[in-house]
Amino acid sequence: METTIFETALGEFGIGWTDAGLARLQLPGMERDGLEQRINRGGAQPGEPNRDIEALINRIEDYAEGAAVDFSAVPLDLTGVPEFHRRAYALLLGIGWGETTTYGALARQLGDVTLSRAVGAAMGANPIPLVIPCHRVLGQRWQAGRLFGAGRSGIQAQDVVAGGRCGGRTGRADDVRVLGEIMAFRFKQQNSIGKQVRAIAGEQIAKALAECEAGAGNLDKTVHGLRRRCKKLRGLLRLIEPHFKGFAPENRAFRDAADGLAGARDAAVTLETFDALVTFDAKRGEKARLDVALARRAHELLRDRVGAGPDAEQGRQLLLTFAGIMRAAGKRAEDWSIGGKGFSRIEDGLDATYRQMRDGMRLAAEDLTAEALHDWRKDTKYHWHHVSLFEGCAPDLLAGRKTLLDQLGELLGDHHNPAVLDETLMAARGLTGSEVVTVQRAIVDRQAGLAEQAFALGRQLTAEKPGTLRRRFEQYWALLPVET
Repeated sequence: METTIFETALGEFGIGWTDAGLARLQLPGMERDGLEQRINRGGAQPGEPNRDIEALINRIEDYAEGAAVDFSAVPLDLTGVPEFHRRAYALLLGIGWGETTTYGALARQLGDVTLSRAVGAAMGANPIPLVIPCHRVLGQRWQAGRLFGAGRSGIQAQDVVAGGRCGGRTGRADDVRVLGEIMAFRFKQQNSIGKQVRAIAGEQIAKALAECEAGAGNLDKTVHGLRRRCKKLRGLLRLIEPHFKGFAPENRAFRDAADGLAGARDAAVTLETFDALVTFDAKRGEKARLDVALARRAHELLRDRVGAGPDAEQGRQLLLTFAGIMRAAGKRAEDWSIGGKGFSRIEDGLDATYRQMRDGMRLAAEDLTAEALHDWRKDTKYHWHHVSLFEGCAPDLLAGRKTLLDQLGELLGDHHNPAVLDETLMAARGLTGSEVVTVQRAIVDRQAGLAEQAFALGRQLTAEKPGTLRRRFEQYWALLPVET
């Protein structure tokens, strides 16, 4: 088992995984030394997250910032977990965001109401809290149970708001919230739109600066997180673009800040992409074209071509430069002024980005080049950020769309990366002509499968006409409270 520790708005999490899936999750609340001992128990060793685990970490970070994240599809490795516990966990994975159950209800589903204590023991032994949502299991009188494994963080579910008599029914509850109110990447009320935009931008900038201050111990991970902050900020700007005169310079500032860090991740992304290509080729049901010798030689050529990335001093300078840009942006964001009134201040940006996403898919289907699909991805990600900002209006309805948009973005990103890999490998010059053709055939097959999945999902996500989506989101907006 490999492990790593990562920072979130709730504190440091520990995560452990195997080839089969997620095997261990340690929640915030421990000192760093204790967290390291706990997550690495039983011979587990620190490692570098693969793409799936990196994506999961990103989703946990989103959750910690208040997003409604569905973890039910995460592959799990429950090796060594007792059979009864597995059965209880399987039932629990069906309890979604905002839903709850009780120990007694789970016991009845398992065949005997007297098994309530055994269910409680299974919750207490849960090796993957949060993902296996034991915090959604309530005790007597609908008292929200403690999120097992939380240690001193005191993570608890908030009070349950039941829609009638409790009497064994599944109730409604907000999910876990701790350490005071977290400023999520979302709107919270109908009025004061400008104030909320400035607060959301300020929060993202402040978190980016805090991550810079934490240092470059794991530069690749830090850079990845900082670039995600910039993309969120650019998504926010796209939403207000039609009514914000300062859009162009502010968008350029965040783009340049992210671009200044791009080279720091090139090496890791290139090697990860090639490893994913080798895995794809080995699992396609035919004899692997990228045999061990060819894969090893190509990997070495790529490693030599992209290098090891910035050293410690170069990494420190990159972060200092980035922090300088963000501090200046933070000061300017305090004075952002958005024209218009009411919902119109943000609906035009929502509409424009969705239209661009639809047009991008149409152009990608006509062109079928890596560049066209990459352009489509950019607008898909912006729409994803917009759905995130609106998620608080109707979380039960928008959480699913947000998840699917994230999946579409990942498919399109995975389609683009092999094209960059191809260019890098060709520039490396070290493979024979036939070996180059072999790698390129694997890339073409990989991209074809990803494109097929992306278009199938994209057609569903863009089926709604822009005007219809605009009106629907306006109705969701009306569900937010009006602050008096």
